[in-house]
Amino acid sequence: MPYKNSEKQKESQRNHYLNNKEAYHLRTNKHKKLKRAWLNGIKTDLGCAKCEEKRTPCLEFHHTEARKGNQELRISYLVRSWSRERILEEIKKCIVLCRNCHALEHWDEEKQDFNKLQDCL
Repeated sequence: MPYKNSEKQKESQRNHYLNNKEAYHLRTNKHKKLKRAWLNGIKTDLGCAKCEEKRTPCLEFHHTEARKGNQELRISYLVRSWSRERILEEIKKCIVLCRNCHALEHWDEEKQDFNKLQDCL
C-alpha cells in the first residue's frame, strides 16, 4: 500500500536500507560475481582470435571498430551497471584476444599512425 505522504515513504525506505544494508550489499556482490562468471565463460568459450590461448585470465575483449565518445568503455567495467543484453550488444563489436595479441594489435595501430605522421613530414 503506497504512502500518502511521499516524505514518510522516503524516510521509511531509507530506514529499511540502513537497517538491512549488509543484505543489500551481499545481494549486489553476488549478482556481480554471477555476471562476471558469465562474462568469463564467454571469453573462455571464444578464446583468442589470433592464437590458441583459452585461459580466462589471459583473455581480453578488443573493440574492432573505432569507438566514439568514451574511450574508457571496457566490457569488464560494464558488469557493474549494464544488463546482459546491453553487454552482449557491446561484445558483438569486439573480438577476444589474449593479452599478448591485444598488445600487438594496439602496437600495430600506433605504428600505422606513426607512419602516417612521418609521411606528412
